[in-house]
Amino acid sequence: MFTKQDSSRKSISRIVTVNPYTKNSYLLKSNKLSLQNKPTFNTSNFLASYLSNKDFISTKIGVSRSIRSEDIDSAIETKIYEELGLDQASEYVIDHSESSSEGEERLFNVFVAKPERLRELYGEIISDTKYIDLIFPAPLLYKILYERDILQRSRTDLFIYFMDNDATISVYKDGTFLYSKSLEFSLDKIHIMYCEAKGENVDKKEFINTLIKDGIYFKEQDSQQILMKIFSEVFVALNDVVIYSKRAFALDAVDNIFIGSVIGGISGLSQYSENYLGMASKDLMFEYDLDSNEWYTDQLEYLLALRALEFLKDDSLRPNLTIFPRPPSFAKRPSGQFTIAMAIGLGVALLYPGYYFLSSMISKTQTAIMESKDDDLKVEVENYKRILGEKKQQIEKLTKEEDRLRGIYNDKANTLNAIYNKKVNYKMRSEVFYNFSNYLNQFDVSVSSMENNESAFYISIVGKNDKKITELIDYIAKNRFEEIEDINIESITKDENSSYYNGVLKVELK
Repeated sequence: MFTKQDSSRKSISRIVTVNPYTKNSYLLKSNKLSLQNKPTFNTSNFLASYLSNKDFISTKIGVSRSIRSEDIDSAIETKIYEELGLDQASEYVIDHSESSSEGEERLFNVFVAKPERLRELYGEIISDTKYIDLIFPAPLLYKILYERDILQRSRTDLFIYFMDNDATISVYKDGTFLYSKSLEFSLDKIHIMYCEAKGENVDKKEFINTLIKDGIYFKEQDSQQILMKIFSEVFVALNDVVIYSKRAFALDAVDNIFIGSVIGGISGLSQYSENYLGMASKDLMFEYDLDSNEWYTDQLEYLLALRALEFLKDDSLRPNLTIFPRPPSFAKRPSGQFTIAMAIGLGVALLYPGYYFLSSMISKTQTAIMESKDDDLKVEVENYKRILGEKKQQIEKLTKEEDRLRGIYNDKANTLNAIYNKKVNYKMRSEVFYNFSNYLNQFDVSVSSMENNESAFYISIVGKNDKKITELIDYIAKNRFEEIEDINIESITKDENSSYYNGVLKVELK
């Protein structure tokens, strides 16, 4: 998608809409939409077109809000390939527009088209215009009605539109697009069904003219009955879509039904709408503040022209399914870059002799000056090398002396620390043994043997009551905590040959 800074857009002065299905082209200029001959290549034209429902796939997906904005496109593309089961080996045109949402996920309406279908549709047009700036999904065209305040947002609206090769129903709620679906009952299909039921080949142009003039109420009774039966099938299919939409999107009711077609309003459809959809319909025709030189202009052409105007104001609006970008500005084209490079090269080639002579003279002058200073600098360099050598020897000598003195210091420091620990931190074992003997007598517990190492000793104790042994350990732990690191006994067992209890008490000193 091009940006507003693209110099190739600065000359845009007109909007041209192109219908790939009818090949009609309209020019919007000075608030007037007029039919014109097929467009040609002209960079002052902004070319816009729309894509009918049957030529793309649309779906709604959710993406975690934790995904960064710059990664949204790739996340959506990956999820679309998975959810729609797209062929991983095939290329698709994928774009999206975000819907308002709450919760942990952001919701997007995603539109997927095949590049080969776009080339098939627009091949003839592109051969003349060379580019198409905007290809917009047809169901989203109705959104401009809410953006321009032509319709109120706080309602649920259905838009039903019959084209030559497609028929669609689009659902909007509160000005937001919810859903769209193609129906098989295009004007071409209705004409074929009419001919089959009548048993003869009726000229399509004649059939369409009668439909424009009389609506579904043809003067000939048999023809009228055939047409009424066909539109009964049409509205049965429409009713199925409405029922699905209400269930899928929790719609309480539909406020408006708008029905239109590429040939204008078809009289008689409002009654079918009331009978099958439960509400009389309105003609899909609105006041856009745009003039036209035709008795009737396709409503989608108006909507597309208005969307193109908005796109010119903000080209970040999405989606845009075009694969035919306009040529870049002259300076960005390969041919333009080549021409510019040749011009610069020629200029450089002409300037080179003079530049070379001047730079040569400057270089010679600078060389002479530098040579005159070279001898003085050599003497100064040698002097600094001598000084640096002397300083290096002094540093090595001082480093060795520092290492010797640091060793002496560390030995003395270790000796002092050892003396300090003996004097301050050493616990007299006789004092410890004396205290523990008092505790043993206090709780009527005897000692059968004792072992010790540097920081701990192990006492084999004997008592008449295991409770006394437990109380002894608890007392020592609570009252002598400043002297001991840990005190515990793994088990207290009763001697099988006597009524005494035995255990090994381990005491670790701090």
